[in-house]
Amino acid sequence: MDTPDGPVVTCDEILVEVELCLSTYLPAYAAAAGLSTVTGWQQLPTTEALTSAVFPVGAITSPGLADTPTRDGQGWNATWRIAVAVYDRGEDYAQTARRARTWAALVRSVLTRHLLEDSEVVRDVLLVGEDYALRPETSSARTLGGGAVALDVLVHGAVAIPGLTIPRVC
Repeated sequence: MDTPDGPVVTCDEILVEVELCLSTYLPAYAAAAGLSTVTGWQQLPTTEALTSAVFPVGAITSPGLADTPTRDGQGWNATWRIAVAVYDRGEDYAQTARRARTWAALVRSVLTRHLLEDSEVVRDVLLVGEDYALRPETSSARTLGGGAVALDVLVHGAVAIPGLTIPRVC
């Protein structure tokens, strides 16, 4: 986003870059693991949306900054916490749990290997968490689960210093 003082990087731009990276690389990783391609990406899917979704389905979101921004000669540097989850169904609890863990590993692998090299604004990616949650259902089958990965994504020049030229975000 351009302002009178130069470009400003928004969290939405980072989320779009994460989605683009996953859309580009995750299908090949999923195929190698014997899984179907993620059918779509949402921000904070509701329980109702998940129960009617075509699986696997992904979610990308951010609770905000992971740390206090810092300033250098090029502008402000900011680190956003990004969370990515893939929800999938299995035939039983064991298969669902395996899928949740596999999806988290695939997302982790794609983002730590490709986000940094493909982005013009991301300067570092740090893996900060991984979780596997099975959603309790009314039946005893428990066949809906998700694997989630949390990353801290560092961006240099998140806010430009007036008078300096900062390269435009994609």
